[in-house]
Amino acid sequence: MKLASVLAARRNISSAEAVNLIEAALMEAEAAPRRRSIADFATGMLAVRSRRNEAIGADIFRDPAWDMMLDLLAAAHQGRQVSVSSLCYASGVPNSTALRHIEHLDQLGLVERTPDPEDHRRAFIRATDAAIESMSGLLARMQDAAIGVERTRPHPTEIQPAPGEPAPIQCDAAMLQVAITGGRA
Repeated sequence: MKLASVLAARRNISSAEAVNLIEAALMEAEAAPRRRSIADFATGMLAVRSRRNEAIGADIFRDPAWDMMLDLLAAAHQGRQVSVSSLCYASGVPNSTALRHIEHLDQLGLVERTPDPEDHRRAFIRATDAAIESMSGLLARMQDAAIGVERTRPHPTEIQPAPGEPAPIQCDAAMLQVAITGGRA
């Protein structure tokens, strides 16, 4: 009740009005949307995309490179390793198609392969630091849009387009590469 008394004195209102203000502020704070970690948001996006594909059909919306990058981003933030075979499975497409996408992402400098030191038949794959930084900024912005947060300035991890270049309206592997490198090969 001390807080209510202090608030009542500062605002020149009754203690009951102060209690009502405190309760309203607490309820508003509880109802406010909360940001999730980038890893949780990426994992949630993958789950929503999977449900969407089941409900509407994957043929229309399939984007294996994006699904792979979301999985690799979540893995990077969670500190877990992803094998090539696991990434192929996460993409939701046949292995041969997934491997072509991995090769393309590798050529764009968005992913790196490292051999498994214990099993030379297996390799791990990870998103590059630049890809993680760029995607983290993009997902932070997407999360803000989803929960209704307006930013007055860019997120620190966002890569801005070069002066005179239009901002991308969608993000695929090629656009992500341009965002990371500024268009340099």
